[in-house]
Amino acid sequence: AVTAIMYASRDPSIAGLVLDSPFSSLPKLMLELVSQFTKGSRVGVPKMAARMALSFVRSSVKSRAKFDINDLDLKKIAPATFCPALFAHGKDDDFIPPHHSETLHELYAGDKNYIAIDGDHNSPRPAFFFDSTVIFFCNVLDPPATTYSAGAIGRGAATLNSTLNSNPHPAVGSRNSLGIDVTRRGSPAPVEF
Repeated sequence: AVTAIMYASRDPSIAGLVLDSPFSSLPKLMLELVSQFTKGSRVGVPKMAARMALSFVRSSVKSRAKFDINDLDLKKIAPATFCPALFAHGKDDDFIPPHHSETLHELYAGDKNYIAIDGDHNSPRPAFFFDSTVIFFCNVLDPPATTYSAGAIGRGAATLNSTLNSNPHPAVGSRNSLGIDVTRRGSPAPVEF
């Protein structure tokens, strides 16, 4: 999600972004994680020590990977990013707290929507999230007419029926009227929410 925002800030041709659980600042997130995981322990980590460790990590990353982790502060980038975006975040996310997405959503310059999802960082996303994603991309991409059943994506049962595809239920090796392979690949296994 973070990489997508950074790229979109430099490329206005991006039609839209779906951003699931982005952080607003990597250094801030790192300090929050240290605080969270040492809270309640007998040996806490003083903020000064955490900041010193962060400084060491920053210099190590700069020398090895040739980039500065302080550049991963999207609060500086979001106000200059204009492509439409759909933000989503788990309400109980304790890895990247929801306030990161909320901050980015607030600062984001382009058209935007925010979805708060029940669950945490690794919870399966519900069908309505996938439905919202399809609707979002249909709005920003303006694809050819299709048939879409609400909730179908989350259950792996979407059907494509457009002018490019004369067969609404392609079988393995199916080709449309233009000779393009329209075989569905990688569809998710059925999941009930």
